[in-house]
Amino acid sequence: MKVIVVTSPGGPDVLKEIEVPEPELQDDGVLIKVAATALNEPDLTARTRSLPPMQREYLGLECAGTIVKVGKDVQRWQVGQEVCAVLSGGGYAEMVAVQEGLVFPIPKSISVEEAASFPQVACSVWAALFMENKLCFEYWLPAGRNSRLIAGETILVHGGSGGIGSFAVQLAKARGVKVIVTAGSDKLEFCKTLGADACISFNYKDKEDDFIERVNRETDANKGVDVVLSSLPIEYMPWNHACVKQGGTVIKINGCWMLPKDTRARTPQPKKVNSELQANFNIGVAGFRFRKLEERAKVVEEVQKHVWPLIEVGKVKPVVHHRFPFAKAAEAHRLMESGKHFGKILLIPNDRFENSRIEQS
Repeated sequence: MKVIVVTSPGGPDVLKEIEVPEPELQDDGVLIKVAATALNEPDLTARTRSLPPMQREYLGLECAGTIVKVGKDVQRWQVGQEVCAVLSGGGYAEMVAVQEGLVFPIPKSISVEEAASFPQVACSVWAALFMENKLCFEYWLPAGRNSRLIAGETILVHGGSGGIGSFAVQLAKARGVKVIVTAGSDKLEFCKTLGADACISFNYKDKEDDFIERVNRETDANKGVDVVLSSLPIEYMPWNHACVKQGGTVIKINGCWMLPKDTRARTPQPKKVNSELQANFNIGVAGFRFRKLEERAKVVEEVQKHVWPLIEVGKVKPVVHHRFPFAKAAEAHRLMESGKHFGKILLIPNDRFENSRIEQS
């Protein structure tokens, strides 16, 4: 089968297609013939950094396709079913083997290719904001409830037009949350179409551009938001904290930890984290990718129960900016790095991509 690998750390041109054997199928796994995979920020990070081969050569954190084999212990899934899945890596391939607990059915209202845009972002956002079944290493959670964000509260979503942001905006609105977003000035209208209540122009590369006052003006009595969902660089963490009301939370979605706005005396201090913020704030896990398999499966179960129905009735919609064939993976990465896209970018196996072009012509 064909896979896209990272030949060496570097720019998009280090991505190459090669032939490798099909992945080994475990007894509790399924083998999926991939119809589409989606790009995520960790793919770019893994490509550019000198990580161990098992972490960097096989990219792709989600996929959708058709089951072609099942392990002997699998009972839920059958050959021929169209599914999507969240992965630890390997989505940039024609075949993917995945544990059955990380597999979803395709939501009824969308195509199999569109479904590839959901698993990773859905699990990441749900685990960070709405998870009901308490997971390990949750150092802090608002008193008296099971999730960090509930109906009637307010969230600030940075990068509201991106893959994580566009999903978070829709999901939060569907669950009765007021949503404030920051995005480039050319993307604010798009964020409004997603349902954002307030849209603030912000360019994180401009160190003089400040969002704190503008965000707080959109909150009750200028007290700040309940949650910030941030993908901004670490140096913006004090800015985010200035936007959060007492008892609220800043969640750095691509950092797998969160900062509750509370005193250290009230909240147990977690294990040491290599950050200057350790001296001032409490830090706990809020991510998805690096959790144990059992915990990721719990997240998948809740996402299917609570999010998939919202997709099927159109309250949460796939946002796919562009589709590329595997052969143009480097071009896809360049587009994502440019920041000019909206929502998700998909990679399609070459044969399927060519066949779809012929059918459309």
